[in-house]
Amino acid sequence: MTDGRDRWGRAGASAGLLAVAVYVIGALVMPREPGFDASAAEVAAFFDDGRTRIQIGAAIQALWAPLFIWFLTTATVAARAAGERAGRAAMTALGCGVVFITLFLADVTCLAVGALRPENLAATPEVAIALRDFSWLAMGMAAPAACGVAVALSVVTLRDRALWPPWIGWLGLAVAAAYSLRLGTLFTTSGTFAADGLLGLWVPVGALAAWLALASVTLARRLPAPATDDP
Repeated sequence: MTDGRDRWGRAGASAGLLAVAVYVIGALVMPREPGFDASAAEVAAFFDDGRTRIQIGAAIQALWAPLFIWFLTTATVAARAAGERAGRAAMTALGCGVVFITLFLADVTCLAVGALRPENLAATPEVAIALRDFSWLAMGMAAPAACGVAVALSVVTLRDRALWPPWIGWLGLAVAAAYSLRLGTLFTTSGTFAADGLLGLWVPVGALAAWLALASVTLARRLPAPATDDP
């Protein structure tokens, strides 16, 4: 017999940490892109020179999508135990997460498309830069959804006292503020707020990844251990 506890709860909670690890591995495999203000010819050359690395990196990064959703689904199921309000907030996080990951996959798909037939882009480099620009700006458009994930889960923590200790909730609000800076990528091609700039990329992405990893580890430790069958 079992005591009814979820055998997969801790695995789902740990999926957030694994998602971050897979994302980082994919990012490291990807070749370094030319600056966001680079010429169309430079971007076309990037797709040609880095073809194989782009394809492998894109395939790896696609793998973190189901892990991220698994983590959010686990948090949603666990939050329901704290009541209807907590469950509703967690469902909001899950919905925002689906929107965010959809735009992320569109971002990676654009890079994969460019790497599939790079010889065509050499003749029409304007297409290359359009693909690359879309891949970056898709994540700028995804910023509100990412912020929604962090804010909704912080509400579960701070208002409903569920899932995480309060410090995770306060960090989540700070992460939402940091990730909102990616909206600046929609308005400039150079400088700090550009898609490859300090505030357009590195601070928001680093903050979200670190918080997701911490939230994942903390939730996995707080959930009940898997049930075991009696001898």
